[in-house]
Amino acid sequence: MAYIGREPIYGKFERQSLTTDGSTTTFTLNYTIGSAASILVNVAGVVQEPGVAYTLGTGGTQIVFSAAPASTDNVYLVFLGVLTDVAVIDSGSITNQTELAESANGDLLLIYDTSAGDLKKIQTQNLVSPSNQVLDDDEDTKIQVEESSDEDTIRFDTGGTERFTMSSTGKIAYGTNGGGYIHNATVANTFSLSSENMILAGPVSVSGTITVDSGSTLVVV
Repeated sequence: MAYIGREPIYGKFERQSLTTDGSTTTFTLNYTIGSAASILVNVAGVVQEPGVAYTLGTGGTQIVFSAAPASTDNVYLVFLGVLTDVAVIDSGSITNQTELAESANGDLLLIYDTSAGDLKKIQTQNLVSPSNQVLDDDEDTKIQVEESSDEDTIRFDTGGTERFTMSSTGKIAYGTNGGGYIHNATVANTFSLSSENMILAGPVSVSGTITVDSGSTLVVV
């Protein structure tokens, strides 16, 4: 039947005939296939069973019969599905036109959801903790900034309770459920104070060396 324009190709399967001699069992396929069930094999009018009457060889490029077809047999194959190459992006194709120095909130990435078995899109900010927080796995211990809009305060939570905060002026404040500053009774480090002040809770043993320069103060309470 003639067609106006391009002939439809949907439902068209590629076919291959084999020339047999009664001794050869292995033949090269015209197309690479993924499994024996991806081809329909007809020998002398009888459809052959995949995996029994024939298998695949050399990575799906050959058909191997369990018994050599006779030289008088009419043998043909119908390809039900063929392997296709998946395009791989070469690293050299990422240029200044396509490379991002960093992602922005709202940028989308394509990921494979193993639980659903599907490809899905995800916004970059949802790949990790929110950009204004550092969280543990159950999100009850965290360091967060901007709990409210532009408050410029760093908040430190453990076990779901806020312990202390640091304000924009540098003030550190322990909350009602906070704790206190604890240091070891022995200071083993060696360091210098230069235009700095330091406080230690005594009694304390210093096994290292603390150098207090002019303009600095060390207080032991």
